[in-house]
Amino acid sequence: MVHFISVFIVLVSLLQCGFAEETKCNLWQGKCPPGWKTFVRPPSARICLRIFHQNATYLEAQNICRKQYNSRVHGVSNVEEQAWLKMKAKQVITENPGYMWIGARRKANCYQTPAEISRSINCKKDHGYFEWDDQLTTSNFMFTQWDVKVGAPNGIMSDGAPEDCVVMNVNDNVGYIDDKNCDLPQPGFLCGLSD
Repeated sequence: MVHFISVFIVLVSLLQCGFAEETKCNLWQGKCPPGWKTFVRPPSARICLRIFHQNATYLEAQNICRKQYNSRVHGVSNVEEQAWLKMKAKQVITENPGYMWIGARRKANCYQTPAEISRSINCKKDHGYFEWDDQLTTSNFMFTQWDVKVGAPNGIMSDGAPEDCVVMNVNDNVGYIDDKNCDLPQPGFLCGLSD
């Protein structure tokens, strides 16, 4: 009987969600699911982040986040989120070198030659090449965290393909970011949910 009531409540919630046009329906109601870490971004947005240890290209990671967890590969907004990721990623992703996808890609207008980019006002090397594609992260904090040991962002081409997606280093120079070819599988990725 209890199982039937629980199923009934979930079905009623789903039906209400399907008919709610103006409100964003969310079955986790502001609480992160088990295994996800809660962060609050000003002014009051609640973000849930989780690192997955699974070899995937950027597009594969996006599909896994979306289809299996109703989330997306996510951005990093501040020092608090970066500090947690640095600590947690080392526990989850053990490969060396190890990287995880975070939700940033090269800006569409920055698909140019290095010479053209150096003259472009909108594609400055510090953070202008890239933007968050999770539609929730707006801070440029992580775009000041490029891995200087490898000269990141270090180019548009790698093995004949553009380096259009961003990874966070997990072990060597942990917490810093680099640009990588979106089609080269990485050992992990960051998914994020929001309320």
